[in-house]
Amino acid sequence: MWALGLALAPALAHSQDLDSTPALLASRAWLANLDTGRYGLAYEQAAPAMRDALTKVQWETGIERARGSLGVAIARKIRQAACSHGTQADPQAEICTVQYDTQFENKPLGDERVTILRGRDGAWRVGAYQLR
Repeated sequence: MWALGLALAPALAHSQDLDSTPALLASRAWLANLDTGRYGLAYEQAAPAMRDALTKVQWETGIERARGSLGVAIARKIRQAACSHGTQADPQAEICTVQYDTQFENKPLGDERVTILRGRDGAWRVGAYQLR
């Protein structure tokens, strides 16, 4: 398993009815960059917290190692999505976590988890990505 995550698990709280559509669209667009091998662009479009966690070279090396042998993503389906409003660090934060069942060319079923954060500018950006 390869994972890049943020310490958000204990911070998810105050479940609210948030419109998940913009977060899902941002997630799909970001994953499309991974699917086409544009790892550097995915890094550049990620949330600042993710970019602060590692360098671009570290990201590109790690994601290539994790996804390179899987081959092309053939199909991706949302298994579960949940949005929350507020964290301990930022009560105004909006966070959506999406779990995908992904079929890769060389792996019948992969598990991708994407955490999308809404920035103060209103844009949704990926803050964490896990691949199992």
